This record gives sequence, structure tokens and C-alpha cells, in this order.
Amino acid sequence: MFICKDNEEHRKRQRAESPAFIVTYIILIASIMIQLFVFNMYITSVIGEFIAMTVGGMWATAGYIKHGLCKPKGSTLYLFFVYGFIVAFIFSLIAPVSVFVKDNVEFKMCFILFIKYFCVLFLANIIISLLIYLAIKCKNVRDEAKKM
Repeated sequence: MFICKDNEEHRKRQRAESPAFIVTYIILIASIMIQLFVFNMYITSVIGEFIAMTVGGMWATAGYIKHGLCKPKGSTLYLFFVYGFIVAFIFSLIAPVSVFVKDNVEFKMCFILFIKYFCVLFLANIIISLLIYLAIKCKNVRDEAKKM
């Protein structure tokens, strides 16, 4: 974004921007939860916050990979799947719970909604995790080729 005069200024700028990014993420998550549960809004009304979180996360991940901060170990791919399952399970509960609380829909419909969200989120997590893993591997291969 900004042109830094030297490495010290660059490090200071990073120390200032990193907490700001984390706070922004927390506020976006809180905003989504408040809109869904307190104000009884529909999921389509929080699409802007969701897009902002997704783009910010992709940008941060690309930066981590570019600067070599992500170094996969032997069990990393397995952990990607486990974390993907956990995240998909937790975030799949948001829609059915909000629909159940808001509209008093029967449990069967909420369970079907949960399964649909879980399948989509888990598949998205697997695809994104594999892409991140491949990007890290490609970056490491390029770095090793440059050393030779």
C-alpha cells in the first residue's frame, strides 16, 4: 500500500496493521452474529460482511505464503482436513439455529439445512485447504530452485 523508506519503517507499519486486521475480523464476526441472532436478519443480509472476511482472509493467506510464513509439515494436510471439518461443523450450525429461533421451523427442516451448509462448507474448506497447500509447496519449490 504505502512506500516505506527502510525496513524499520516497514516493520513498524506491519506491527500497526496486524492488530488492526485482527480487530476488523473480530468486529465482522460479531456483526454477523448480532445481525443474525439479535436483529433476526436473514443470512443474505450479511453477505457483505462475509465477502469482506473472505477477501481479507485470502489476502492475508496469500501474504503469508508469499513471505514464507506458512511452512507445511508432514501432518499439515491432515490438520487442514480436521480443522476444515471443525470449522464447517461450527459455522453450519449458525443458519439452522437462527432459522429455528427466528421462524420456529421444525427440527427436520433445520437438520436438512445444517446438512446442506455442512456439505458446502466442508467441500469449500477442502478445496481451499488443498489450494493453500499446493501454493505453499509451489512456493517452497521455487525458493529451493532459486537457492541452486
